[in-house]
Formats: sequence, C-alpha cells, structure tokens
Amino acid sequence: MSRFIETVTRAVPGLDSAGDWKLNGPAMKMSPMIVMLGLGTVLAGCSSTTRSLVNYTDVRPGPAATITDDHIQIVFGNDIAAPTCWIHPDSRTEGGTVYVYGQHSPDWATHEYLVKVPSLVNSQNVKVVWVNPDGSHVPVPVTP
Repeated sequence: MSRFIETVTRAVPGLDSAGDWKLNGPAMKMSPMIVMLGLGTVLAGCSSTTRSLVNYTDVRPGPAATITDDHIQIVFGNDIAAPTCWIHPDSRTEGGTVYVYGQHSPDWATHEYLVKVPSLVNSQNVKVVWVNPDGSHVPVPVTP
C-alpha cells in the first residue's frame, strides 16, 4: 500500500506522502493565478470603455414610469443578459415624448432615474419610450 501512495504522490504534484495537499506545493502556488483569471473572466463584460446599449427585453423588472407635476421618475431593474454590469440611463425629450435608453457600465448606478418635464408640456400628456440598440421603440408603462 505504501508503494501505491508513493507512486500517487510522485504523479500528483502538491500531495505529501499522507495524501494531503501541501500548502506550498505547485498546485497551491497556482491558486492565486486561477482565482485572478476567473475573476477577470467574470468582470470582462464591463471592463470596456465603450458602453453598449441595453435592450428593453433584457431589463428585469422592466422599466416603469411615474409622472408627477414636473418630473418623471423611471424605475428599472438589472440587465439579465449582463448581470455583472450596471445600467446607466440617459434620455432626451422631444415635444411630449421622453426617449430613454440605458448603457452598460462597470460603475455603480441607481435603479431610479428622474427626468424634468419641460414647462411647455402638460405632464399628463407625456409619453415615455425606451430606445433599443437597433433603434426600435418600446412604450414604457406610465402611472400618474
């Protein structure tokens, strides 16, 4: 039996004669590198400086808007297609329509976004639309 243990110990680097892992063996020296590679792979989706746009269908829970007298509050969830990323929203207003889109970012962001309603527009007639990366528009549910 001891000859078998000696053979296995020589064949598997990092094992001592009792079959236990040595803390300073080659396998243990590789551990930090393996952890760093794994962590780098997980975070690689958001490490880029270019921010890609987010599809409406990838956001859970989906965006919803609440209109007050002079503001629109848009609440949205996380991107299920890129769970390691945060969504940074942005918008533009044209007439009575607010166009909202989100960009991936590795930086922390809140799940709420406020848009000021232009003074020339009646807040009850405002439409909120999510702009997808392909340019298509999806109406965002609005509650007064």
